[in-house]
Amino acid sequence: MARFGGSGNRPFGYFLLELVLIFVSVFLAFSVSQWQETRRDRQLAEVAIHNIAHEIHANLIQVDDSISLHKDLVPAMRHLPDSAFAGKDAFTIFIELLEYDSPRIPLLERSAFDAAIASGAVQQFDYEVLARISHLYNAQSAAFGISITAIGEFIRDADMFKQDEAKPQIRALTLVFQNIYGSETYYANETREVLALLNDTYGLDIEIPARETDAESDSTAAD
Repeated sequence: MARFGGSGNRPFGYFLLELVLIFVSVFLAFSVSQWQETRRDRQLAEVAIHNIAHEIHANLIQVDDSISLHKDLVPAMRHLPDSAFAGKDAFTIFIELLEYDSPRIPLLERSAFDAAIASGAVQQFDYEVLARISHLYNAQSAAFGISITAIGEFIRDADMFKQDEAKPQIRALTLVFQNIYGSETYYANETREVLALLNDTYGLDIEIPARETDAESDSTAAD
């Protein structure tokens, strides 16, 4: 049998076995490391999905609360009779319409989604899920950011304590809240669809609040 010279004149088969064992050891170590990394990435994605689902659920609760006010506020502002403006400024009229409540402009969170992007967890998301979540958060930033800016600019630029300007100011404010209500309704519908998708795709059990129209229909049917 052929032999190599050197320590102990070990046979060629012995060195071949050592090479195989080294290769197998390195391969197993690499495989285990890769499996552990994949497992960590999967766990990170699961935590991220869970956090995002609860974040947009909390946002939906806030938006639904705003919708419940604005669905009545906008028509009331639009159909104010001329007598409602007699001797009153726009600020007083608006506060009376709110019945001394707040305008309830939703300030929605997006920290869970930003954290998922920063950690790279989004790379593990299902493509359709990521596309729908991204669209939802982009719509959230665009629609509600513009709405809050519009209200801020209106309050800054308009003197709502001038009685002779009450009617045009209320009309302008009506358009602002009509846009907000439209954005809220669209966002709420999209959020419900995304929550349903997350429940179906990842086996979550996030409760999806019924639409107010659905609840009214059920109530009417029961009556």
